[in-house]
Amino acid sequence: MANLITVTEFTNFRNISKKVDESKVNEAIALAQKSDLFDALGDFYFDLIKNNAESSYYDLMNGCEFNYEGELYIHDGIKAFLADLAYARYIYMVNVNLTPFGAQQKFTQDSTGVDRNVIKDLSKQAQIDGNIKFKIIQKYLLSKPNTFSRYCKGKSRGTGFGSVKISKL
Repeated sequence: MANLITVTEFTNFRNISKKVDESKVNEAIALAQKSDLFDALGDFYFDLIKNNAESSYYDLMNGCEFNYEGELYIHDGIKAFLADLAYARYIYMVNVNLTPFGAQQKFTQDSTGVDRNVIKDLSKQAQIDGNIKFKIIQKYLLSKPNTFSRYCKGKSRGTGFGSVKISKL
């Protein structure tokens, strides 16, 4: 299955180093897509994977203005949401290389390692940012019950929005 966002799109959403390890970015995107995005969307995830290139999914993927219950909203799109989810994973992966001798960090004489708590804080903030984006995406999905019927099934307009629970092991 192809990633819903490219490395270039990811780097446009998230400010990371100019020298990017594309394999680590792609791995973070794939893991976030298969686990975290599925967790957020439920079974609608399969409709998204199948139909994401369709014109009816363009605004969902890329963001737009929309009306929901008579109010105007703007959402950033699934791609921006997925970038946050992937960043939360990438921040852990980028500093570690797996070798035959175990997990290693590479330092030069001019570098200093970042405290693990800082990495955890950055990851958690990316999860919070994504959660906020998803609350508005939910409103967009519910504003189009005919287009996104699988997502809207069993959900009624005007219901409260819970938080997406995203966690790391």
